[in-house]
Amino acid sequence: MSMLPGLLAYEKTPRGLGDLLSVAAGCAERCGTREVPPIAGPAATAGRKSASQTARQAALLLAAFPAGAEESTPEAVGPEAPGPDRKDQGVADPGI
Repeated sequence: MSMLPGLLAYEKTPRGLGDLLSVAAGCAERCGTREVPPIAGPAATAGRKSASQTARQAALLLAAFPAGAEESTPEAVGPEAPGPDRKDQGVADPGI
């Protein structure tokens, strides 16, 4: 889940992000999010005026966390420097 904030920050949605969010939302719904810090970024993606799978899955992932968790938790997991204006489409480091 630590890769999601960086992927959600891209201006152009990376290929396969909707599928990745689907897996993350499914895991969050099944396993719960009680001890998981909120993820930065899904609210902006879910709020897009779009019917894309990415927006729908971001909304499901956001719904798996307690109401307002992303906004109220300053230690939300996410990138510190890159913002939504990030335009590079380089390959993300899988961290493996």
